[in-house]
Amino acid sequence: SCSALQSVTIPDSVTSIGRSAFQSCSALQNVTIPSSVTSIGSSAFHSCSGLQSVIIPDSVTSIPYRAFSSCSALQSVTVPDSVTSIGRSAFDGCSALLSVTIGNSVTSIGYDAFKSCSELKNVTIPDSVTTIVDYAFHSCSGLQSVIIPSSVTSIGVGAFDSCSGLQSVTIPDSVTSIGNHAFQGCSVLQSVTIGSNTSISIGDFAFHSCTSLTSITFNALQLKNAV
Repeated sequence: SCSALQSVTIPDSVTSIGRSAFQSCSALQNVTIPSSVTSIGSSAFHSCSGLQSVIIPDSVTSIPYRAFSSCSALQSVTVPDSVTSIGRSAFDGCSALLSVTIGNSVTSIGYDAFKSCSELKNVTIPDSVTTIVDYAFHSCSGLQSVIIPSSVTSIGVGAFDSCSGLQSVTIPDSVTSIGNHAFQGCSVLQSVTIGSNTSISIGDFAFHSCTSLTSITFNALQLKNAV
């Protein structure tokens, strides 16, 4: 690791950034990825703990495994419309991340993708996404609101587990399953509105330890140990 590296200029001749290319460059503060780059390798910027901003060009089509995980100073990120998938743990542990804009072409948000982004306040999931996978937003303790689009059909295991700042959630008619522990430990969650899909199933302990929950509006659910 180049732990003393503070800045880097990536020339337009570069088309890919390799696996772990800048991993643990803890003094690196800013990076601009040129539009010539079409691929970013796994763990490319993992543990760049001083990285405050990054510009991802619209030439990139995927953000892979741990690409920016543990970038604990990163405050904002825009995922461009060219990106179709956000990989497993892509932004896991970005504890200073205040805002994220997810492009309208993203169809897949990976396991643990935004786990422990504890300062993230709001997130809008685009209507290109069909599944919110397991633990995608686990322990986003600052998350106050989330918009789940009508394209989503399933919410995975622990997807919003321990989002202790989440106050309300509306689950659209399109959702057919809510996984085990999906909203467990959302301790200030006061109300949940679940769509009119009569075939929806709610997993074990889906709303367990939601100690402020006073209202669940639902219709014809297969409910077992949900609260």
